[in-house]
Amino acid sequence: MIAIAGTILRTPWSSFLFFPTSQIIFSFFRRGLSLTFFHLCFIDSPPTFFKKIRTPYFPIIYTSFFFFFLFFFLFFFFLLILLFLLLLLPLLPLFFLFFFFFLFFVLFSYFFFIFFLFLPLLLLLFLLHLYLVLHLILLLLFLLLLILRLSSSFFYIFFFFFFFFFFFFFFFFFCCCCCCCCSALSSFFLLNFRFPSFPVFNFSFFSSFSVFHLFSPPLHPYLFKNVSCLLPFSPLPSSIHFFFRSALTLPFFLLFSLISFPFLLTLSLLCFSFSFSFSPPCFFKPLLYSSSPFPLELFKI
Repeated sequence: MIAIAGTILRTPWSSFLFFPTSQIIFSFFRRGLSLTFFHLCFIDSPPTFFKKIRTPYFPIIYTSFFFFFLFFFLFFFFLLILLFLLLLLPLLPLFFLFFFFFLFFVLFSYFFFIFFLFLPLLLLLFLLHLYLVLHLILLLLFLLLLILRLSSSFFYIFFFFFFFFFFFFFFFFFCCCCCCCCSALSSFFLLNFRFPSFPVFNFSFFSSFSVFHLFSPPLHPYLFKNVSCLLPFSPLPSSIHFFFRSALTLPFFLLFSLISFPFLLTLSLLCFSFSFSFSPPCFFKPLLYSSSPFPLELFKI
């Protein structure tokens, strides 16, 4: 959907009338994928072995189709996992054990092939953000169940919606601060310690704000001059910049997810148990008995 929106916004309408089908498909992948986090080193600065190939469109077509099929493979893979979870609920601990072993294998391969294979980096970033989004949606559903379970009065709706939005904005602000701090730290270290194998490597402190442009359509005016640029505040906007900055911020993201997981899980389980509980806390009982639309027998132990 992001790729289609990027194609509609970035591609001139005359190209759909005068260009052949192959160039329309090429424009779709080039302009659409430049808005997503599947933006790799092949688009801005190709590796050395790709520079030997005289065709300038080969790296972009290769990356686009590769991640296009990879996305569908991951989609069907998660569907199969969900089906197995529904059918084999008693074996859920084994699934979590397999998942942690799989995560360890991906981390090991990521640190082993950091200069050759950056696919585990993108997979881990994708899984981490998917985990955060799904957990927040689950928490919202539990809070809605809690509101419906307690009462339909305006006081409870206002109270729990206020609690949810306060928690959501606090969590979002904390994530953004962590992203900015990690990115700024990586920019600071890479400003002081240059990599000798990358002489064009240059970082700016303002690149810490570019993390907000990874999962949203870029709106900076500089990007309209260079469609394939994803980091607008960098003096040398290249995807090598993005790759090494993400490589340094990935441990911070994983550490933050491990720290926040018990807190979010505990809060969700509390909301879930309280929403289906037949005995609410004592300070809620007088108000519930007076304003609840449910029968009073439901609240008796």
